[in-house]
Amino acid sequence: QRHIEAFSAMCTKLEGFTHTCVISYIDLYEKVLRNFPEVRRVPFDTQMELTKAFVEIAAEHHMIIKPCGEDPRLASAGADCSGFVGWTLYNTFRTEDGEEGFVSSAGSLAAMLAGNGWGTLLEKEEPPMPGDVMSIAGHVWISLGTCSDGSTVIVHSTPSFSRRGQPGGGVQVSAVGKDADCEAMSIAREYMKTRCPRWYERYDAVLKDPADYLDCSKGGHFRWDLSGKEDGLTDPEGIFAMDPQQLLDELL
Repeated sequence: QRHIEAFSAMCTKLEGFTHTCVISYIDLYEKVLRNFPEVRRVPFDTQMELTKAFVEIAAEHHMIIKPCGEDPRLASAGADCSGFVGWTLYNTFRTEDGEEGFVSSAGSLAAMLAGNGWGTLLEKEEPPMPGDVMSIAGHVWISLGTCSDGSTVIVHSTPSFSRRGQPGGGVQVSAVGKDADCEAMSIAREYMKTRCPRWYERYDAVLKDPADYLDCSKGGHFRWDLSGKEDGLTDPEGIFAMDPQQLLDELL
């Protein structure tokens, strides 16, 4: 509890000046044990509990958490872009804490899902559909669908440009399109303005270049199998056939 309270106090003072907080738990190297014989390893359950608390506190102050040199399962607590996607998957497929998670590096997460038999990696470039998981170089995001003008609405964890010169960002709805007048940008802006007004006062919605965000050559474009396969996904509400605006209206 002391660590959580201290971290909360730090975030309060650093809000607006810090976007990413890197965390690490002590490793018991020989020199560490020699200099601090009373030190003990932090149990993984405690690491997970602390990381979850840090992620929640950081989000309140427009920051994201990145573990450094730690058990990759910590990403399932919601740290960084792959952690957010892993957290989303965990809360879709799991009902209790402490079960096996869905952690992978950003560039390999789409391939991991295909390897689990839940869908396929598309062999040629196609417009992203709702629910598609896109692994690109150094990043991973979830598609909310493609608009009539070809732009795409997405959800991911990423830095944002500040209206006030204060870095930040985190989990948000963004757009992939050729210019700021695209349909996806209009939807992303309206969503962030309406649903996250305090965030929107500080940051505009993010527009990403299709040349970067639709290039899955160094990752993969994953699409779900909705045929009702055991342990897979089904879509009785027809979510996957909706356009981005319909999807957001339905979910929210």
